[in-house]
Amino acid sequence: MDKSSVVQPPLRKKSLLHQIVFWLLTGGFCFVAAALLIPEARRGEFFPAGISPDSRENMLSLFQAHEYHLADVRNQKIAVPRLFIDRLPDDFAKEPDIEVRKSLFIRSMLPLVLRVNEKVLREREKLIMFSERLELDEKNPETNVFSPSELEWLIELTERYRVTKILRDGRVDPVKLTRLTKRVDVVPVSLILAQAIQESGWGTSRFVHEGNALFGQRIWAVNGAGLVPQDRGEEESFRVRSFGRLLESVEAYVHNLNSHVSYSQFRSRRGQLRRAGTNLDGAALAMSLTAYSEEGGRYVAALQSVMSSNKLQDFDQAKLVSNTVALNGSLVFSRLAFLYPKG
Repeated sequence: MDKSSVVQPPLRKKSLLHQIVFWLLTGGFCFVAAALLIPEARRGEFFPAGISPDSRENMLSLFQAHEYHLADVRNQKIAVPRLFIDRLPDDFAKEPDIEVRKSLFIRSMLPLVLRVNEKVLREREKLIMFSERLELDEKNPETNVFSPSELEWLIELTERYRVTKILRDGRVDPVKLTRLTKRVDVVPVSLILAQAIQESGWGTSRFVHEGNALFGQRIWAVNGAGLVPQDRGEEESFRVRSFGRLLESVEAYVHNLNSHVSYSQFRSRRGQLRRAGTNLDGAALAMSLTAYSEEGGRYVAALQSVMSSNKLQDFDQAKLVSNTVALNGSLVFSRLAFLYPKG
């Protein structure tokens, strides 16, 4: 039969609903595909920096959906997912089961702690590379081993870590660079967790829920954001520093240990462990933090007790899940990459 002689039925137009669904599906796919091509350094500009569960049940569901269980982290069976909690839910302290509350708190904290250490370690590795280049430069004094952008980054870092005059006669001072590298280093996960637990009452304190303040850091500045303790004496003027999100609290705490003069003993002990080539021991380093609390030695003993009774050292070797995962020799972005925070 000659097909040209057959009358073709008229094409049916797609309904408005079909068109909307089509564009949502294709548009959503294109958006996700484009997002996967965004460099990691800029991804935080396009996606949320963190998560704010509205209830402890939703927080638990989130962790379960990502198969995030502490037993698996302790046994190093899984990496910690990049689930960055901005603030604890309002009903967090109402959780009646103490063990459940403890588990939720540690699972909330681990990604934040590892993210801060990850960032510090990246800066430290760059400084070590600078030191190696500086040693080579001593053999060739005419060579300028640092670019203007590298020097700008280095100067900014020295200001942040309170190391002065890194440049001498326009060249990097190796002694000051060593001093800076000593400060730019990670804090053991077990120690961070222990202090967060001790200072926040496992995340139940007023300072955590009103100001994301995990570590009880005090401020005296008039223009700084902070909360007045209810038991503060009339003659005292300090406040507990508050933060926009939990990650900022962890960052400020680690930076405080790495830069404040009160914790020079902590940094010296950490440096000794580094030179000895041994793992950073949270319990051992806690002994150098008597200046953190007015309780001194009793405070240190309390931290060590928290570490021991909750086996927090199990988390010292924990790692964040990579932003990218290998698949048949190629690289694809992790399904949690969109939760990577700015900075």
